[in-house]
Amino acid sequence: MKTLFNLITLSVLVSLLGGCASLPDWAVSPGRVNHYELQKKVKEHEMFWQSLPNPNDYPREKLEIIGHGVGSYRHYPMRVNEKDFPEGNKATAKNIAYLMDTAFSSEHINAIELDALPPSTSHDLCKGERAEQKSCSFIMHDEPDWTLINKSSTPKSLKYMKNNSVSAALNHFVDRGYHKKGKLMYLELKCNTTKKKCADDAVRIFNDIKNIISNNKAEENKRNWLTITSFFPEALKIFQKEMKKIELDKKVDYALIAGYDKFYKKALAQAKGKVPKFDKTIQDFIVTTRWLNRVWFSTRGIDSAGAVFEGIDKKRGAYCKEHACKGLKYSVSSYDKDWDKFKKILKEDHPFTSNLVSIMIDVDD
Repeated sequence: MKTLFNLITLSVLVSLLGGCASLPDWAVSPGRVNHYELQKKVKEHEMFWQSLPNPNDYPREKLEIIGHGVGSYRHYPMRVNEKDFPEGNKATAKNIAYLMDTAFSSEHINAIELDALPPSTSHDLCKGERAEQKSCSFIMHDEPDWTLINKSSTPKSLKYMKNNSVSAALNHFVDRGYHKKGKLMYLELKCNTTKKKCADDAVRIFNDIKNIISNNKAEENKRNWLTITSFFPEALKIFQKEMKKIELDKKVDYALIAGYDKFYKKALAQAKGKVPKFDKTIQDFIVTTRWLNRVWFSTRGIDSAGAVFEGIDKKRGAYCKEHACKGLKYSVSSYDKDWDKFKKILKEDHPFTSNLVSIMIDVDD
């Protein structure tokens, strides 16, 4: 009951304040890790992961640690504020290339997560030389008011967006050789309006990065370095379809992000953008989509995750016996619950027995 009360309280606060920007850090990311404790906290995550029940004998050699927001809770670009200034969580946003290099300078972070958003094709950022390069999608968590970011904007805002396109982030990743060093990237396709725009945006992001993927494929017998993620099956479907047209669909992985399961979580779940309910339609998509590799979830969003995904695994297993597909791998975020509560949910309330391979963390820098 206490957990339910806390969730409802947070949802009410979000509704009253108009989003997460005004919420305190303890509410946004109660389980975040301070950067100076990173080594210690990653070790705790690994020990916890090893202690989870494993009745199916899934491999437990190495836990993948994903740095949420390119490994920077403070300086990842969350929004463009009312003064037309890119900001993180109560701090100035820094360039993605800098955040990426900082994250990977630590041996404890294996992967990074970032968000892709395109403005309209008529936007100033999409004209001229950029239009010829077909590069017009950018790294930002919350959908900004694109009308503020144009030729009349402050140089700071316009310059930041130009320097932090999706293609620039991927090019930096491969130019640094991270894809050959076992590092991984998760790129989330955002979807804040209609299903049609969601599909159109996915195609535009595909066009931005298809050549980078084609020219920098994973080495033989190595895992794909790029995973496309989204809360929305529509975005994943269209991206996979476009990749298949050019015979690159097996050169990236695909992950569905599970949203929320109870109505009272909606306001909190959608405080930073549109998030769909984790309903039967989405669960059926997970079960029957042969090319889907992974599912991401949070213990704040999904109650009794162990039971929910155990049931999905059973259905998926039965489906794959007849349709030649593989089982799913799972990733969970540890930052949206207090660490002790997080452990209790996954180990005691209903033990998580699915194939958990990675944990996403917030690093407070």
